[in-house]
Amino acid sequence: MRISRLGSLLALPILAAAPAARAQAEPDPLKTPFSGSFNGTRLSLVVKAVHEGTKLNVVVDPSVDADALTVTAAATQTPVGTFLAEVERQTSLARTAWCGAVVLHPAGKGPGAEPRLPSSAALDARVTMDFTGTPLLFALERLRSRSNMTIEVTARARADAQARVASVNLLVNRMQLKHLLSHLARLSGLEWRVDGDRAVFDAPGAAGRSVDARPVELQGEELAPRVDVAKLLVELRSPATRDGARRQLGAAGKPVAAPVAAALGDMDPPTTIAALQVLQQVGGPAQATPVLALFRDQERPLDVRTEAGQTLGAMRAPAAVPALIDALDDAWFRIAETARVALVQIGEPAVAPLAARFEQAAAQARGNDGVVYRSLLVFGSIGSERCKRLLLGALKTTQGPRAVALRHHAAIGLGFTQDPKMIEPLIQAMEGEREFRVTTYIARSLAWITDEDHGPQPARWRSWWTANRDRILQPKDDLYEPLELPLGPDGLPLLEPGGKR
Repeated sequence: MRISRLGSLLALPILAAAPAARAQAEPDPLKTPFSGSFNGTRLSLVVKAVHEGTKLNVVVDPSVDADALTVTAAATQTPVGTFLAEVERQTSLARTAWCGAVVLHPAGKGPGAEPRLPSSAALDARVTMDFTGTPLLFALERLRSRSNMTIEVTARARADAQARVASVNLLVNRMQLKHLLSHLARLSGLEWRVDGDRAVFDAPGAAGRSVDARPVELQGEELAPRVDVAKLLVELRSPATRDGARRQLGAAGKPVAAPVAAALGDMDPPTTIAALQVLQQVGGPAQATPVLALFRDQERPLDVRTEAGQTLGAMRAPAAVPALIDALDDAWFRIAETARVALVQIGEPAVAPLAARFEQAAAQARGNDGVVYRSLLVFGSIGSERCKRLLLGALKTTQGPRAVALRHHAAIGLGFTQDPKMIEPLIQAMEGEREFRVTTYIARSLAWITDEDHGPQPARWRSWWTANRDRILQPKDDLYEPLELPLGPDGLPLLEPGGKR
């Protein structure tokens, strides 16, 4: 298997089902045979290929830029542990088994000892998830819908997540929920704890604090604290005062958005990134123009362009949609993935222009692969009725050189919708599908939507659906049935028996 820059565009993971019955003593996962060939391939793509080929959970430490490190290696039915040892040698990394995964990290800077985590049916349940360039809060929303655990994020954690990281990259196969929560917290620089029947994400070091000593985030102009913006912009340029200035600007709210955006043009890269993180908190569509200029400028460092793309998404700037659509074809994986996530964040305003570009590009025999295939993933994440119609149409494509790839990306997109109404068309598509790769993707999406796992077996899915269709599609309005109270002559409710108010 050769992973090239273009080929990596389509290298989405196939997450196969785990065996129904496990032996009492499971085999060493690092002895699983792996085959692959890589030539100057980014570490992030190598990790994806290893996960796809072996189902081994491999996590890259947040301090490692997995797109800046490359690997040149080949393996043929080689134990995956042996292959990872070569990856470690070439990238000067080490590995540690931690919370159900192999963590690749700088030597001497591992994740530390395994945390002592409580046990419960919900926390011990195993989940299979794909978070590729997914904003943390969106990742937790997806996880809420897939687990029986209540997951909460404090205001402090939301502010920290915005300042520290825009998205997480994590693929896991049958990982215990408590371990997945630990990895998500570590990747986003947060902490989590169990509080009764809830999993609570909080800012680092916040446990036991009832009051947050840092500035409180106020977004209203009337409530925003008065700050010396010019002074804070000067402090933002100094490494010694940058973090404090960034926090104070973010806490000041919308009034500081315009001056921060106006100063973007003459900042060095670290200062620019800090200013963009401020705008992710306080900015809006009105500040899109200078941020868009940074995103488009190919002379800027990759980190700056990536942060600018994340900022456009956080600001939900419709004016950025054409440039973000163009960037779906960018040769840099990080830029293309950042554009995809930003379009999802912008949401419905992006659908019409993206649909027009998708239909035009999909009608061509070749070219614009990023626009064609990433668009289908955007449609699935947005999940509007028009998006689902486009996905269902792509799932029925049988003619042309793109047909198979269109079907398998459409299948993934339909899984992203998490819509039970897509179960029937997915099963119908599986029953008529002759490409095993597409069938596998359909099965994976059905598993995402249903939390069932019947593998690429259409007869099993049809049997299960026949038995469960009515229960799953039954309207849930009865869960929100309002309390009916008797009314008095004046039309006001009687709150107590006997007609008293």
